[in-house]
Amino acid sequence: MSDLIVLAFDKESNAFMMRDKLLQLQKQQLITLSDAAIVIRDKKGKPKVKQLQNLVGAGAF
Repeated sequence: MSDLIVLAFDKESNAFMMRDKLLQLQKQQLITLSDAAIVIRDKKGKPKVKQLQNLVGAGAF
């Protein structure tokens, strides 16, 4: 079973800190991430997606 979880942050830096924490939790085998992305809107409102890659490898060690 898969769940889609969306988190919103006021600051871009907070989104990256959460990403790092989620990757730590995966490394400790406390959670499993299938995919993750950070979406940032520029000043004109255009979204920019920063996709995480190789999540399987991140938790394999």
